[in-house]
Amino acid sequence: MESCCTHCGVLRRQAFDRGAKLVKATRVATGHNADDTAETVLMNMIRGDAIRMEKTACAVTEGGEGMCARCRPLLYCYEKEIVLYAHYNDLVFFSTECPYNLMAFRGNLRKIMKDLERIDPSSVLNILCSGTKAVLKEKAKTSKKMLCEKCGFASSNKLCKTCTILEKFNKGKPEVIMTCSHAC
Repeated sequence: MESCCTHCGVLRRQAFDRGAKLVKATRVATGHNADDTAETVLMNMIRGDAIRMEKTACAVTEGGEGMCARCRPLLYCYEKEIVLYAHYNDLVFFSTECPYNLMAFRGNLRKIMKDLERIDPSSVLNILCSGTKAVLKEKAKTSKKMLCEKCGFASSNKLCKTCTILEKFNKGKPEVIMTCSHAC
């Protein structure tokens, strides 16, 4: 079973790649900010995901076959600074939280991050900087990147995760966990 976050993330990343290919973009700029990235650094630490740890806090990631390069121009900006800037400059922005956020692992980490920030306002940037300095002593084995046999986008298997998820949805067997694992 996978969480709804897994499905959403996989589908969203491929949507970026498909959109980039459609408009012939060489790089996609995302709105990831310091808060988002610090949460991801913590998630990778807690999960012991050494492979992702090294690239989690990179401002620029390389593309590859079937995958567009990405950059994070707001990486060192706090979420509240971005919201205030947008508000005071009358910019339209998307601010709706995912309805499953409170049930997700990231939602729990977000609460922890807010508590840490109350104790030490620099904790978000400190965690972010720890992520940028994380370098593996020995390069961990990463899966070989290839192209999905079905859609032609980046994959580490014959079928990419997007096609696998869509196949399960089409068969009526999404295998998604959408229940709360703690008292809400």
